[in-house]
This record gives sequence, structure tokens and C-alpha cells, in this order.
Amino acid sequence: MEEVLNNPGKDWFLTTLNTIVNNNVITIGVTIVTHGFIVSGHLTGGREYFDAVANEFATTLNSSFKIENSFQGLADTIYGSDNPEVKEGPLASDYIHIKNARFYNSASEGILPNNPVWWRGRISEISGFSIGVINDTKE
Repeated sequence: MEEVLNNPGKDWFLTTLNTIVNNNVITIGVTIVTHGFIVSGHLTGGREYFDAVANEFATTLNSSFKIENSFQGLADTIYGSDNPEVKEGPLASDYIHIKNARFYNSASEGILPNNPVWWRGRISEISGFSIGVINDTKE
């Protein structure tokens, strides 16, 4: 934990939340700011991210078993160990994973087609965040 607190390039609180979701089967609604974009969705564990990406590739490529197994192998290597040093090491803690991510500009307008997607980003590139998801329903 001391390493996390003494790293000015990574928010210690966001890193702690990331460790929690990597070690448990939970999600946390977050909205982050990175390089002028706002990303809002549910912070989730890296294992769930890689499992979902593997499934997406398998579905898109008509069940390419080899590709799916490669992604699941990555998840096993980084997140599947019972060894806490693996789950909290640099590979597991330097990146966050957001499911159902939506993207906004500074005017809070959704950009791109804005269908919810999976998003992966470096914690050190995030300039700020809040707990909770932007509700973009138009009333």
C-alpha cells in the first residue's frame, strides 16, 4: 500500500478501488476524465474484462477457440492467481477496466455512436474521477 500512496502519477484511491474490483466479483459506477474526454460506466475487474473480450472475439470470428483461449490465458496469468502479489502487481493495478462505458465531451454530450462498450485505460493517464455513472437519459 505504501508504494501506491507514494506514487504521484497514480491516484491512490482509484488504485485502491481497482484492487477491490480485481479481487472481488463486484463493479463500481465511476466517471473519469482522461485527456479531455469523460468516460462513464462500471469499474470492473481485469478478469471480467479479458473474459468479455475473449467472448467478443469468439462471437465475432465465429467461435475462434484459439483466440478465446489466448485472452483467457492472459486473464489467468494476471488475475487468476490466488497469490495476492500477482493480483496487486503492476500488471493488475496499472490499468482499469470499465464496462458499459460511454464517452462524453466537456459539454456532457455523448459522442460517437455511444453504444456502451468495454474500455481499458492506464490509471496514470486519468486526471480525475467521481463515483457514479452519468445518467444520459433524455427527459
